Amino acid sequence: MGHPEDHEAWAWIVRARESLMEMKGKVLQSAWEMAHEELLVAEGSDWMWWFGNDFTSDDDAIFDALFRRHIGNIYHLLDLSEPEGLDVPIKKSLSGRSGVMFQATP
Repeated sequence: MGHPEDHEAWAWIVRARESLMEMKGKVLQSAWEMAHEELLVAEGSDWMWWFGNDFTSDDDAIFDALFRRHIGNIYHLLDLSEPEGLDVPIKKSLSGRSGVMFQATP
C-alpha cells in the first residue's frame, strides 16, 4: 500500500530507529533524547503526504530535504556517520534539486 516514495521514507525511519535504539545507553542521555525527538518528528504522518504522486507543491524540495535532515540529525546527535544515500531526494520529481539542509548540533 502506498507509493514507492512512501516506502523509501518509512525505510529511512526504520533504519534510523534501529540505530537510535542500538545507541541507547551508549551516548549521553541528552543527546539520545534529542535524537529521539528528531525521530518522532520524522515519524509524523504529514511528511508522507508529500511523497508519491498524489500531492505536490512548489515546496516539495523543501519538505523532502527537511524530512531527510531530521533523519540525518538522528545520526549526527548520536555521533554516527550519516548513511549513504540520505542526500538523495526521495521525491523522484526532484532529481537535481535541493532544499533547506541544516544540521543539528548537540
